[in-house]
Amino acid sequence: STDERKLYDLIARRYLALFLPAAKYEQVAVTIEIGGERLYAKGRTMLDSGWRQAYEGDWDDASSNEDQEHDNQSAWNKDQRLPSLTQGEKFAVKRVMTRRDRTKPPARYTEATLLTQMEKHGLGTPATRADIIEKLVSSDTIERQGASLQPTGKGEQLIRLTSEQLRSPELTARWERELERIARGEARTSSFMNQIRDMTEQLVKEVKTSSAEYKPHNLTNRHCPECGSRLMERKSKRGTRLICSSKSCEYKRSDEKQLSNRRCPQCHKKMELKIGKAGKYVQCLACNITEKLEEGGGKARKHETRNLIKKYEKQESIGNSLGDLLKAAMAKQEEQ
Repeated sequence: STDERKLYDLIARRYLALFLPAAKYEQVAVTIEIGGERLYAKGRTMLDSGWRQAYEGDWDDASSNEDQEHDNQSAWNKDQRLPSLTQGEKFAVKRVMTRRDRTKPPARYTEATLLTQMEKHGLGTPATRADIIEKLVSSDTIERQGASLQPTGKGEQLIRLTSEQLRSPELTARWERELERIARGEARTSSFMNQIRDMTEQLVKEVKTSSAEYKPHNLTNRHCPECGSRLMERKSKRGTRLICSSKSCEYKRSDEKQLSNRRCPQCHKKMELKIGKAGKYVQCLACNITEKLEEGGGKARKHETRNLIKKYEKQESIGNSLGDLLKAAMAKQEEQ
């Protein structure tokens, strides 16, 4: 039957391929200019068919079947077969295909890949590389998102505002090599420090004359109850905190929800305690109910607390004396 013949043919070709040498090919990247536009293609140029001869071009030959080419989009495949080409060669264009797609950014660094790149470029030592990454995380320059490391708004601004010389990994690598030379006695410390001092003075001059300005990336729409400046959101191991953006103000508080003892008149759940320009208030977001708190936020003042303590201490002493008198009277009556 037809199916049996196809199966036998496949087995026979597979058996013959076992005795043939390995196939050899060359990975090729081609740039072609058509009508002023540059087009790119990647693929393979076959040098020696080897075991593929047993399949007579049926193997991975997308160009022989237009339907298969359309389905697999092999013209965009880096493993597609390309003819032998020479630089400057001219040829006629028979067909152009287009495809709607989106460009993809390079893959984000993970800690493992970043450590590999740091080692490759001579940044840090085996003992300090992991600590460098932790310092970048703790300074809110980069952040962990799953397994990847991504720059924060602060980190992106740092790259834009910093001079190209400072943000280049080559500078740090050069310093690391110079420190190793000093440790081996091949270079002088004074010469190295003078170079850094001169470079620092030049960078400071550039900063003073620059109009670039750093803008906090983590500003919120909430305002400080003490000075009215906008609050900044800062993440830490203990959670999110809100810190006043004014350098002269030291106000800060946790951004976690604070529940009050006040109950919502509709759902009877505890209302959330908040602070606004007019002072403290409680709010039930589910029922959209807001109530202003009285001055002091429901807490007793120190002098009121002392007066209450004295009052109850007196009541306790009176109560104890009456109890003692009653017990004495009853005991005396029993004796009689």
